[in-house]
Amino acid sequence: MSRKLSVPRKRVCGVGNDYNDLDLLDWAGMACLVANGPEHLHSRYCVVAGNNSCGVKEAANRFSEVLVFFD
Repeated sequence: MSRKLSVPRKRVCGVGNDYNDLDLLDWAGMACLVANGPEHLHSRYCVVAGNNSCGVKEAANRFSEVLVFFD
């Protein structure tokens, strides 16, 4: 998707909650793990609120100055 939209990966924020998201989190220029993700991954990624507590919104707010938003 980032290639198709010409968005460099350093401006992509990946938000994940478990092991199946590791490829995305490792690829994205900015990576956030929701607080209820595996505890031992917390030191590896930026931790935001849990998946039921607006974690994606928190990540978007945190990195809004460098992310690309489309209408």
